[in-house]
Amino acid sequence: MPHRGSVAGKQHLDLRTRRRLQAQQEIHSAAVALATEQGMEKVTVEDIAERAGVSVRTFFRYFPTKDRALVYDQLGVHAAIAELLTRADPDELHLRDIEAIMVRLIAQIDNDQADDLARSYRVIVASPQIMAASQVERAELLACVPPSARTRVRLLLDILGTVWLSALCEWVETDAAPDGQALLTIYRQRRNQLFTLVCGAGNTDEREDCECFGSVKS
Repeated sequence: MPHRGSVAGKQHLDLRTRRRLQAQQEIHSAAVALATEQGMEKVTVEDIAERAGVSVRTFFRYFPTKDRALVYDQLGVHAAIAELLTRADPDELHLRDIEAIMVRLIAQIDNDQADDLARSYRVIVASPQIMAASQVERAELLACVPPSARTRVRLLLDILGTVWLSALCEWVETDAAPDGQALLTIYRQRRNQLFTLVCGAGNTDEREDCECFGSVKS
C-alpha cells in the first residue's frame, strides 16, 4: 500500500482518494496546532474545523471525534498492516513481515511530516484520553483477524508498538530539528536492541524462534 504522504504513493491514488487524504491531513494538522497552542482539553471540534477551513459537517465526515483527528495515522501504518492481512495468513504472520512495513514507511517521512509527527507525539503523551484514542484503530484491526490468530497478531503489534514508541520518544527528546532519516536510524537501533535482548542467549531453539524478527541488518 502506498505511503499516504509520499509522492510515489500519491501517484498511485485516484483523485477522490488524494482529496480525502489531503482533507484528513489538514484537519489533523489543525488539531495538532491548536492542541499545541492551547492544550487539547480547551480545543473544540468547531475550533479545529475553523482552523482547517472546513465545516463541522465535513470534519465529522472524516473523524468521529477530535481525539481521533489528533491521533490520525498519517503514515498509514494500520492501513498497510490491514492490507497485509488480506493477502497473508495471520497464523503464518511473522514480526519481520510487519516490521518491514514500518521501515518502509518511516524511510519515506518528509520534513513536514517529521515536524507534525514530533508535535503530535508531544500532545498525545500528555493526555491519557488521547492515548486511549490512539488504540482504536489497533482494536479495529484486531477485530478483523480470525479469533484463532488474534492472540498472535496482538502480540506482534504490541512488540512492534513498543519498539516504535521507544524510538519515537528518543527521537523527539534528542533531535532538535525533526528528521525522518534520524528517526529511521533510531528505530533500527531499538529494533536491533530488542533482537539482542530476546535472542541474546544464543541456543539453537532461541535462534530458531528469533527468525520471526528477520534480518537486523536492513
